[in-house]
Amino acid sequence: MKISASAAAAKAASLFSLRKKPNLRAIRETALNQLSVISYQLSDVSFHCTDYCSLFTVH
Repeated sequence: MKISASAAAAKAASLFSLRKKPNLRAIRETALNQLSVISYQLSDVSFHCTDYCSLFTVH
């Protein structure tokens, strides 16, 4: 499940605009969820790059 940073920002903005008093807890949870998804995707990319690079290294 790939979620762009702009989609996360739009969701956070919509949470702000729904209430005069923003639900900071919901915004925080949304942000933390997005960060965990992004960090998972980055670790996946990093793993594939390492795997790919190991094909070309001289052993």
